Amino acid sequence: MNDGVAMLIAAPVVFGSLVALFSLLRVLFPAQVGSAKAATIEMPGRSLALGTVNLLFISIIVAAFGALGGGGGGVFQLLALILLGLLAIALAFGLAGMSVLIGERLLPDATHTRQTAWGAAALVLASLTPFLGWFGLFPYLAIQGLGGFLIGLFRRSPG
Repeated sequence: MNDGVAMLIAAPVVFGSLVALFSLLRVLFPAQVGSAKAATIEMPGRSLALGTVNLLFISIIVAAFGALGGGGGGVFQLLALILLGLLAIALAFGLAGMSVLIGERLLPDATHTRQTAWGAAALVLASLTPFLGWFGLFPYLAIQGLGGFLIGLFRRSPG
């Protein structure tokens, strides 16, 4: 019974937090979120492949550092935590770019803030769909966004 109550309390808090995070990332870092969105639109296959390769590569490195660190902590576990933090930041920016893309397609005439908020809400709610959203849609959007963020991060500006 207590687990069900905890889930009922946690779900709206997590939902609101993610919508606020993606909206705030667009407001504070418009160039990075915009470049992640643009790269995802222009090169969807490449961003999906790059996101998959980088997620697997970083996961393997983190697992190796964790194994090397053993049970005593140390430098390798610190490096693993730093890599996990950088991966979480990149995933957040990529998902913010995906929420902007979704919001622009859902509400093309709305303001930027409203587009981002509704796109983030649609992303989170659709990802809550049992099995299809958990294991299909959310990983796809996260990997696609990660690849788009990495392409946008290292892309040369035309001028």
